[in-house]
Amino acid sequence: MIAGEKLRLINGLDLAAVIERGKVLRQMETENLVAAHPGGYEDIKTLAADYGLSASEYSNTRDFCDVIFPYIENVLGQSIAIVWENIGKSKMREMVPILKAIITGDDPHSETARQAVVNILNDVELTAVVSNEPLDENTRIRTAVEILLEQGRSMTNRQLRNELRPTRMREVSAKYLSLPNGRH
Repeated sequence: MIAGEKLRLINGLDLAAVIERGKVLRQMETENLVAAHPGGYEDIKTLAADYGLSASEYSNTRDFCDVIFPYIENVLGQSIAIVWENIGKSKMREMVPILKAIITGDDPHSETARQAVVNILNDVELTAVVSNEPLDENTRIRTAVEILLEQGRSMTNRQLRNELRPTRMREVSAKYLSLPNGRH
């Protein structure tokens, strides 16, 4: 219950909140606090939701803290705080499924994210071929992540979204119907 209350009290999507939330979630999981909770929760996601953490916040927090932040620090040797500050939380959240997929090799859930991953990795491979440089898997992943982080730094939210989701649903036009009683 104490860990759940910690989740409730950690508000916002700033870097400190994401990291603290990640620590609480990791503690809940490693100490199996879900099973010890008197609420009888079946899983950590349900418990977290009852303590105010939406499904997307839960997912983003886990992806940031378990995959993306460790990669940025340990492989790229960059400061998470500086990367977060230079990119911003909105763009970082926009990039989560793509960064995670590139780093882990797992397919993202959405087709647009899958296509963005394919596009970035194809660009990396094409550049290596054109420059006649060898490209092992670690270099391929590292370069793709660096490209994506640079896009996050240099692009506006809209530009990044358009880059990552080039095929959007077409706009739906509104139509008004005139009803017999003069209402629309």
